Amino acid sequence: MRFPLQYQIMLPLAVVALVSLLAVAMIDAYLATQETRSTIDRQLQGVVHVLATSNFPLTDNVLHQMKELSGADFVLENSRGEQLSSTLPGGDVSLSVQSVSDTSEKATLGPQRTIAGKQYFHSSAKLSTRNGEDGPKVLHTLFPCDQYNAAWRHAFLPPLAVGVLAVGAVVAMTQWIAGRISKSLARLSAGVNRLAKGDFVSIELPGRNDEVRDLTLAVNQTSHRLAEYEQQVRQTEQVRTAALLGAGLAHEIRNAATGCRLAIDLHAEKCAKISNEDSLTVAKSQLQLMENRLQRFLRLGKQSDDEVREEVDLNKMVAELMPLVIPAARHSGVQLDWNAPDKPIKVLANTDTLSMVIVNLMLNAVEAALKHSVKSAAQPFVRLDVGLSTDNQAEVLVSDSGGGPAETVTENLFQPFVSTKAEGVGLGLAVASQVANAHGGEIDWCRKDGQTVFRLCLPIIEVS
Repeated sequence: MRFPLQYQIMLPLAVVALVSLLAVAMIDAYLATQETRSTIDRQLQGVVHVLATSNFPLTDNVLHQMKELSGADFVLENSRGEQLSSTLPGGDVSLSVQSVSDTSEKATLGPQRTIAGKQYFHSSAKLSTRNGEDGPKVLHTLFPCDQYNAAWRHAFLPPLAVGVLAVGAVVAMTQWIAGRISKSLARLSAGVNRLAKGDFVSIELPGRNDEVRDLTLAVNQTSHRLAEYEQQVRQTEQVRTAALLGAGLAHEIRNAATGCRLAIDLHAEKCAKISNEDSLTVAKSQLQLMENRLQRFLRLGKQSDDEVREEVDLNKMVAELMPLVIPAARHSGVQLDWNAPDKPIKVLANTDTLSMVIVNLMLNAVEAALKHSVKSAAQPFVRLDVGLSTDNQAEVLVSDSGGGPAETVTENLFQPFVSTKAEGVGLGLAVASQVANAHGGEIDWCRKDGQTVFRLCLPIIEVS
């Protein structure tokens, strides 16, 4: 059975408030009763004292005046029980006397009795004998019960009313606070349910800075982390899926490339006159590069800790790679420049993977420069610079005159399957980033002076 939080908060407080009110009401009723009775007793004692010590005769007029002052009725009898004067209407009334106080100070509200259909508190006091009187007289005091009850209610009901209003205010305030907390938790619960269904949208923060706001912030942080984890899982799954789907095809293409390279080698052996031509050399290098790329594709997403790394001179590597890119640049009409440094720059790297990254960056630059030249009359160009960065790292800069990547892919440019090319797969820069990270370096890009610059940084080997 569901027990809402607002009732869990409100009901205990309401029960405590009601029990407290009941206890206070009972105590207040008792105290009001005692105070009312004590007040009336003092009034009656004063009136009886005045009548007992007066020297004037206690006639009906005198007793009526005392009734107006005290609210009580009086009956005066002689020692034989004969009524001498009275404030009661209807003539003589027989009043039996069970106990008579001998002094006015002992006059108090006595037991209740009914006279002429009306309830009274009856008490009697013996008056001292005056000169010329025949024995002592007895003064009967009859205080109406309805006046006593009215005085009691006047003393008891106002505090009770205040207590009831206070309990009502406590219950209302508790209900409002509990409802406010419940609404905040309901919004939080709805957000958590969306989070459980895979909707990682942040929950709106409450306006009050309290524990519910802290809990909402914690849920939003969890949502952001889950969104990042989901993105990473999707990317990993995409890479694995691509590897599974392309493994067979890549294997077959690699075998075909190997066979083609062997055929060129055999042709070169048979035709010794043309064995040293650059075209055959470039063709064999491209086929070798194709084999390396396909091999790298087959290992995409896997750890590369088993790769053989050796000391590599970036200047020498770039010099060997330039003939692989020059034919594509000439065919596209793109000017290709390379500024070789004066001294060698050595890094610890895997030759195959690092060569693949540099060639990929240069070919991308050629394509970008050619694409932009269609919209511009300027000569397209690509420039490659090798040197040291300000933080003493090996730096390979590939600059081109292209317009740069589209804004829609700039944030995820190095993620798998991100490409704006119609025929592109979106794995080139992802593999390049993976290779750079595996070598302890990084790859990034920027726009500078109207050019697109890709920068590959690698740790250098310190020369002792």
